[in-house]
Amino acid sequence: MKKTITWVLLAAMLLSAVALAIPVGAAATLYIQEVEAQLFTTPPTIDGYISEAEWGESSFIVESGSAASKSSSEPVNNAFFYWRPGYGTDDKNMSYEVWMRWDANYFYVGVKVTDPDGHSLKGGKGNTWNGDAMQIFVDYLGANSLVGGKTYVPKMGPTPWKYKDQVPDFLVGYPQIVGGFIEMFENKTKTGMTAYNNPAKGAAKVAVAPSGLNYSPDTASGISTYEIAIPWNYIFYNETGVVTLDTQATAADSAWGGINRELGVSMAVFNGEPGTSGYTHYLTWGSGICGSQYDEAQQTCGGSNRIILTDNPVTPESGYATYNPANLERFQRDYSGMDTGVYYDYLGGDVQRNNPLTSKDQLTTLTYDNDSDRDHWGCDSYQGLTKDSGDPEHGMVLDYTDPNVIQTYIDTALDADTQYKYPLSYTMEFDIRFQGTYAGTEDAGTDKYPPAVFNWFGGSTGYEYECGYYFNDGQFKIQGTESAGQPIATANFKMELDTWYNWRFVFDNGSCTARLYINDQPIFGEDVWNRYFYYSSDEHQNDGTLMLWRMFNTKFQMDNVRIYNAEGPKPQDVPPTDPTNPGGGNNNNSNTASGSEDLDTSNVYKDDNGYFRLPVYVTNFYKQATALSFDVTMNPDVATLDSISGLNEGTYTVEDKGDGKYLITITDFAQVRSMDVGAVFFEIVIKPASDDVQAADLGLQLKSNYKYTVATGDAMIYIGLAALVMAIGCAVVYKKRKSFVR
Repeated sequence: MKKTITWVLLAAMLLSAVALAIPVGAAATLYIQEVEAQLFTTPPTIDGYISEAEWGESSFIVESGSAASKSSSEPVNNAFFYWRPGYGTDDKNMSYEVWMRWDANYFYVGVKVTDPDGHSLKGGKGNTWNGDAMQIFVDYLGANSLVGGKTYVPKMGPTPWKYKDQVPDFLVGYPQIVGGFIEMFENKTKTGMTAYNNPAKGAAKVAVAPSGLNYSPDTASGISTYEIAIPWNYIFYNETGVVTLDTQATAADSAWGGINRELGVSMAVFNGEPGTSGYTHYLTWGSGICGSQYDEAQQTCGGSNRIILTDNPVTPESGYATYNPANLERFQRDYSGMDTGVYYDYLGGDVQRNNPLTSKDQLTTLTYDNDSDRDHWGCDSYQGLTKDSGDPEHGMVLDYTDPNVIQTYIDTALDADTQYKYPLSYTMEFDIRFQGTYAGTEDAGTDKYPPAVFNWFGGSTGYEYECGYYFNDGQFKIQGTESAGQPIATANFKMELDTWYNWRFVFDNGSCTARLYINDQPIFGEDVWNRYFYYSSDEHQNDGTLMLWRMFNTKFQMDNVRIYNAEGPKPQDVPPTDPTNPGGGNNNNSNTASGSEDLDTSNVYKDDNGYFRLPVYVTNFYKQATALSFDVTMNPDVATLDSISGLNEGTYTVEDKGDGKYLITITDFAQVRSMDVGAVFFEIVIKPASDDVQAADLGLQLKSNYKYTVATGDAMIYIGLAALVMAIGCAVVYKKRKSFVR
C-alpha cells in the first residue's frame, strides 16, 4: 500500500513539474505548459541582478536535457534544444531559470542563463538574436490563439498565433559594439524600447548583465541575466494611449484584463560561442519563434505556453541586494581612434593606411574637371548625372539636372560589381549647392514623393534610418524608416538655394557613431548620435557597404569630394543643442539659453552600507553650462540627503530647503567639462530612516536647471544645414545603379 501511495505521489509530482494543461472541452491533451505570473506589490529594481529576496521563487526552469531535439517525435515539456550545424554538437548543455511577474504598468520577465563560455553578441536591433540573447513573444489573446485553445498542430502554420504579424516580438541583448550596451528591440514594428530610443509607446525598463562581466556574483560565475519590464502598451498593440491593468479586477471586469488574464508566451534563449558571429545553439520554451525548429523538427512544435496573471502577491524583502546598472553600459562617447593632423587617402586607394599625409591638400580630390572624375559615380543619363559648367569658383561640377528623374540614388552595393569600398571609419568631405525642386511627373509627383534629400543607413538587414532635408516640412530630420513614430531629431530651417557649403561627414567605426559638420561647425549633440546609429554585421564593419543616398524631386551640384580617415574635434569642443529647440534651427539670435529637465530616478540603488545612491550622468548641456543646479525632492519621513559623492571639494554647494527639498549648485565647471558625456557626474547619497525603507518609498524627484551659450541666428544657419551632410556624405562611391521603391 505504501508503494502504491508513493507511486501516486510521484506521478502527481511529475505532472506538476511538466505543468501540462488540459482545458475543458479539449479533444486532446495540449502540449503547452501553464505558469502562474505573480503580482508584484512593489516594483523590483531593474539592475541586472535577480534574487529570491527580490523576485521570490522562480516560475520554472528550462533544461536542454529534458527538452525535445530534432530527433524527437513529439514535444517534450514544450521545450526544444537546437544546435546549429557546424557549430554546436549533441553533447552541448544549456539551461535557464525564469521568473514571470506583473503589476498595473508592466509585464516583468527575469531570466538567469548558465553561460560558462562567456558572452558573444556582435550585433543589435533586428539582429540581436544572432548571438547571446533572449527573444520573447507575448500574445494577449492567449496561448495557441490560432486554433482557439485546441491542440496546436504544426501543419496549420509555423506560428501558434492568429495575428502572427502583430504579436510583439521582443529582442533583448547586450551588443558588444560601441563598447557594450543594453538593447531591447520590438522586431515587428522596428521600434527601440529603451529611453535613448525615444519610443512612441514609452520606454521599457531593461538590464542585461552578460556572463564574464565583473558586475555581480552571477556574471562573475558564468551567468547572464536578463531583467525586463515591458509596458502593457507594447503587448496590447492595438490600443492607443497608456494601458494599465486593474490589479484588483478580474480579466472579465477589466477593460484590458487583470487577475486571471491569460497570455500566450514563447521564448528562446540563444548562445553564441566566443569568436563566432552568430548563435551556435538555442533552447526554446514554447514554439513559434525560431524558423529552424519548424523547418527541421515540426513534430516538436507544441505551440505557445499559457501565462495566467494571478493575485498571488510577491513583495520584495527589505534590504535585498542591488547593483548600479550604469556600470553595465560601456559604450564609447568620444573620438577615440580618430586621427587628428594626419590623413590617409581612401579615395586614392590607401585604405590600408600605409601612406600618412599631413595636409588635406595632398588628398585625392574629385573636381569634375575631368571625365574620369565623373566615372566614380557611375554617371549616365538614366540617373540624370551630368557635368556642368558650374560657376567660376568651382569650374565644372557634377550636376543632377534631369527633370525626368524623380528618384536618384548613389548606393554602396553588396554585389560583385562594387568597385569602390572604404573602411567604415572614414570622413567624406565635399562642397554642395542646391538649385531647387521639381514638381515631378503625374505618376510620381510631390503628392507621392515630396521633395527631399536623405540618406538611408542602419542595421544589417536594411536601411533602418533616414536623415536629410524635407522641403515640404522645412526641416532636417533623423527618423526611422519603418516606424511611424516621432523623428529622433528635427531642425526647422529654410533652405538657402544657390549657395555653396562645405560638408564633412565622419563615421567612427570604433564607437560606431556619426558626426556631422558644415563649414567646420557641428550639427546636433552627442546625445543624438551616440547610440542610434551602429552597424550589426562584420561585413559592414569591415568596409563601407551600407550607405544609400536618395533624392526626390530635387536638383543640386557637388564638387571637391574627398574620402579619408575619420577625424574630428574632441567632444568638449562640440556645442550642445538648444533644449528649447532640440534639432537646431533659428533661435532669435540669442547668445545664451536656459533649460530644465526632470531626470529619471528609477536607477536609484542601495549600497553595501544600506544607503541609497542616485547617479547623475554627464550631458552635453552640463559640459557647456555657465550655471547648473539640481532640485532634489524626497519624502522627509523616510529619508534625508546624507552627502554628495564624486564631486571635488569646493566645486558645489548643498542647501537644505526643508520639507525634503534640497538644492545642489555647481560652482566650478572644470570637473564636468573634463568628463565624457554619459559618465557618472556624481551620486546623491540618501540616508533611509530605517532598514525597511524601499526605493519606492523615497518619493524621489530630481530636476536639473542650466544656462549655456548658444550660437547666434546666423551661426544656426550653418548648424542647420549641416544635417544634410548625413543625407549625401554617406554615399560611398559605386559603379552600378540599383532600383529601390520607398
